[in-house]
Amino acid sequence: MVNKILNYFKSKDLPRWFKFLNLSILLPISIWPYIFFTTIFFFDHPTNLGTTLFYFFIVNIYPLYFIILIYLNTKLFKWNKILGSILPILFIISSLASILYIGLSIYQTQKKYSEEQTERNKLGIIGNGFIKRDNKIFLNDSIIIEANSNTFEIVNWEWSKDGKLYFYHGKPVQTIDYKTFKLLDYGYAKDKNNVYYDGEILLDAEPKTFVHIEGTNDGRDKMNCFRSGEKVDCSVLLSYE
Repeated sequence: MVNKILNYFKSKDLPRWFKFLNLSILLPISIWPYIFFTTIFFFDHPTNLGTTLFYFFIVNIYPLYFIILIYLNTKLFKWNKILGSILPILFIISSLASILYIGLSIYQTQKKYSEEQTERNKLGIIGNGFIKRDNKIFLNDSIIIEANSNTFEIVNWEWSKDGKLYFYHGKPVQTIDYKTFKLLDYGYAKDKNNVYYDGEILLDAEPKTFVHIEGTNDGRDKMNCFRSGEKVDCSVLLSYE
């Protein structure tokens, strides 16, 4: 591709101004790494792997489309200079209009979010059903007596905390060692003393060696295995290893 571009510049059949104007069509190639990164998410939950690979391939070879367009526009310019000049000019105008539109959309979205956040703060809305009112924390109109409103914050959709306690769906979990507590995934968590599942102590689980098996409802320590918070035979988990 590089050689083709160099040969394109060496060509004496085309005026220099047109070469640079026509090459403006290649500008979208500069965001190819971003496009590639975005298309990786095609494979998160594909319904059909073959179709997903096809779309992944078709999208990521888009620089080729622009190179073909430059070539065809060069042919068009040789046939009709006016028409050949109009295409890249229209492309530049449409690109600038798209950038302006996207920028304006982002600005309006951020402005709306900021206004909504300001309104939520006035109403004391923290999120996930939590409300701060009269220096107290409420969940669905039920006061959480143990929560300190000055330090209360949401950790995720299940967990919240203040400066001393962790809360599971608004219920304080008094057994948690605050300094060593660590959220894992799929409902699992642990501290130096216990392993937890859905906010309850997971019996027979040894916190020092317990690990969650990524992408599953399973976990294990050096002695026992668990699925969805229930102790199971470790042979059940072998398919994940």
